[in-house]
Amino acid sequence: MKASFKSDAKSVKDSSSKLEIVLSELKSQSLKEEIKQHNELESTVKLIEKLSILNEYKLNLFKDFSSYKTQKK
Repeated sequence: MKASFKSDAKSVKDSSSKLEIVLSELKSQSLKEEIKQHNELESTVKLIEKLSILNEYKLNLFKDFSSYKTQKK
């Protein structure tokens, strides 16, 4: 901060512009990362839902099979 007070207005303005560009790039990069994480989360949730449905189906098959075996005896 002391350096900026000792600098002339042009160098402060240039530094400010450079900082703004860097912050803009970081923001853009951060948004891309958030979108990527969101997409990964969505695909993971869909996979968990599919696995849950498959597991429920398998459990129902086991229940039905055991009922069938009991009725058959």
